[in-house]
Amino acid sequence: MYDLTVIGDGIAANLFLIEYLKKSPQKVLQIHAEDKALPCTQNTTGTIFLKGVEMGRSPLGDLIYRSYHEAASFFKQHNPPGINSATLFYVCDGKKDTKAEFIRRFETVEPIDNFAPTPHRPSKQEWGKTWDGFVLNSTPFREYLDKTKRDLGQGNLEIKEDLLVGVQNGSDHISLKLLNGEVITTKKLVLCTGAYTKLYQKIYPEIPVIANSKIIPGSYLETENVDLGESTFVLARSGHNLIYHSEYKRLIIGATHQLGELQAPDYANLQAAHQNFSDLLDVQLPPISTFSVKSGLRHRGVKKLPFWGRVEGEIYGIFSLYRNGLTFPFLAARELSESIL
Repeated sequence: MYDLTVIGDGIAANLFLIEYLKKSPQKVLQIHAEDKALPCTQNTTGTIFLKGVEMGRSPLGDLIYRSYHEAASFFKQHNPPGINSATLFYVCDGKKDTKAEFIRRFETVEPIDNFAPTPHRPSKQEWGKTWDGFVLNSTPFREYLDKTKRDLGQGNLEIKEDLLVGVQNGSDHISLKLLNGEVITTKKLVLCTGAYTKLYQKIYPEIPVIANSKIIPGSYLETENVDLGESTFVLARSGHNLIYHSEYKRLIIGATHQLGELQAPDYANLQAAHQNFSDLLDVQLPPISTFSVKSGLRHRGVKKLPFWGRVEGEIYGIFSLYRNGLTFPFLAARELSESIL
């Protein structure tokens, strides 16, 4: 029997394991099947900015603020690969995002004459706001977390690549059934299953935080070997982002969102996003035909609130992270590991 089993292999699962293994010598199992359930954080546009969020405005805002600073502290302390400092330029579009709307939301609006420190300028006078933050390249960051987890778990951590298909909560243990037919027993279970929490909700306890959540699919354009300068930056306008990773010469445009649980790219909307930034910038972007289309899933909770804590009995979870799935895991991992130990 295992002392603790974690389901998932995304940022939330691995950050939790790192926090837990730092403090506990117990026998731990991790179960994941990336070929059948790709972590939500693998296909993501990867922007990390506060965008004017302050403490004391709302419960969700407080969690966003605290999680952002928890993540920023981690980045500063460890300097992990895949994380780059960046500047976000949020540009008014004169339609939904007017100057008046910016003043209502952010109290001020500023003229944007250039996208400093990049060498680029808007094709005409623009208005908006700028913030400093980070962008994520998921693959090297997940590889860093995986190595850190394995180093900490030497002798205590076992990893099985399989899919969880059944959960039975007993009086003194939890039985887990895997796709290959194997049955495993564990004292405690932590679900870091992202959008798959909803997809496979029939095998989990029936609680509102799962039953009332939603899967939000999305798609974005990505291409590499693009040189837009030595600075990493993000442009945001009309609900779309352009993200340039200077270290990796990677350009991302997106993301679009679909209703329901259909993971099918919205090509017309992606083309509109590409045209949006082609019109905004003073440089020629690569033609849309040179981009690949990536699709991913996000898990939206009730009132967009994230969840981490006890599900029932000795079953715990970190999910419903939605738009802040790149920062919520840092706070969730620390708080949940402290509460379980």
